Amino acid sequence: MKYFTKNFRSLFFALLLILPMGMLSCGDGGGDSDSQVTGTKFTVTMTAPDASKGTLVADPVITGSGEFAENTVITFTATPAAGYEVDTWTGARVQADPADKTVAKLTVTEDVTVSVTFQATAPSAPEGFVAVPTPEGEIVGQDPTCDMAMDSYKGVFRNGRNIKLTPFCIGKYEVTYALWKEVYDWAISNGYQFANAGQMGGGTGTPTDQHPVTRICWRDAVIWCNAYTEKIKGDTAECIYRLRTDHSAVIKSVDTQITIGGSEKTAVDYAYADMTKKGFRLPTQTEYAFAARYQGTDSTNAQQFGDIYLTNLNSLSGATLPAGFDGLTGDPAPDWSALQVECTRVAVYGEYWNGTDDVDQDPAVTGTEAVGLKASNTLGIYNMSGNVKEWCFDTKWGSGVGASDSEYDDGTGVIVDPQGSPAGKTTRRYTYGGCYTMGAPYCCFGNVETAMNRTFKSNNIGFRLACRP
Repeated sequence: MKYFTKNFRSLFFALLLILPMGMLSCGDGGGDSDSQVTGTKFTVTMTAPDASKGTLVADPVITGSGEFAENTVITFTATPAAGYEVDTWTGARVQADPADKTVAKLTVTEDVTVSVTFQATAPSAPEGFVAVPTPEGEIVGQDPTCDMAMDSYKGVFRNGRNIKLTPFCIGKYEVTYALWKEVYDWAISNGYQFANAGQMGGGTGTPTDQHPVTRICWRDAVIWCNAYTEKIKGDTAECIYRLRTDHSAVIKSVDTQITIGGSEKTAVDYAYADMTKKGFRLPTQTEYAFAARYQGTDSTNAQQFGDIYLTNLNSLSGATLPAGFDGLTGDPAPDWSALQVECTRVAVYGEYWNGTDDVDQDPAVTGTEAVGLKASNTLGIYNMSGNVKEWCFDTKWGSGVGASDSEYDDGTGVIVDPQGSPAGKTTRRYTYGGCYTMGAPYCCFGNVETAMNRTFKSNNIGFRLACRP
């Protein structure tokens, strides 16, 4: 018996030396126990996104009760619809792939609901333009919450007026004389006709070709936009401004006539703007105001409109303080000198309020500046207040803003891409932004609405461009 016991022990210890340790383990043989699939189960559910914006699937597929064993790894894949991208993943322990935001993984350790949201893809902008991040929904108008130099004007986003803007791009700078002249010369040799040849800047001093073009009327600006489109794109297919009586015909001359109601009319005055085209054009008054005032989530010197902030109406584009004016209040009282310094940081203007009176700047401002020398606004756009007033496409009719909104109502009370009154009802077109001859308060967006005859030209009126992404 002793012999048997002794030999059994020898055999046992020999086996310990020969066999792999894993074969003698009492565990389940799966490695790190912290990552093992166990018998414990948890419920995983998935919230379907808005199908118009994208889809969401899981691998393995979530079926029935949605129960998965602890430590199961699930891969979620989001597929955005055209024009959208993945915004945010939600759900405990859901980890988005840093290299591909459309993919996320979940290691199941508790009950969880997984969802994904999509956002509109930021539009791309041509060189020299800024893509303006318009809201998906409407902008609900409000009364201004700031002191106003003129109570009679409450901006375009006023109480009772809900506006929807289609995505657009706007020029970073006012059109310079250099660009105007380059396109003008090309256009003249390619069948275009203008009323005016344009001028370098305005006022006294020695302007350069980097000053805004001035002394061009609204008609000239419209014709030039079509010429610039054809020059850049090689043909007229994307030109915006067309005959109202024949939308296939591009307007190339201020002298072209059409027959409306049995009478001869100047075609450009009745121009049909084909906003589906991607050529260059004048901004609408509403586009101009939105781009000038947009601050995103920055609430400094701004009023909230839904998820975004717009610069206060008593301020210049890009300013962090209001323009000084008689009637401006505050606690503490306004520092008039600080307000003047802030206005001068962002705009070219004539006078400012010193607490007692409107006075000239020192040294006096007597003319335009080259574009882009002042600080930009939040979107990186320059000179949207001051320097020169800028032509917009809109006509002015009746009481002005909102007088023709019924023509742009989508049937639910939302005004979509308003352009003013119907062509032919008025000879006046809006200018926006104020200019170097005006006091700072009159370059604010609570005071800058002016309308001029479409044939008017001046040393203090120019324009900038807009287009679709």
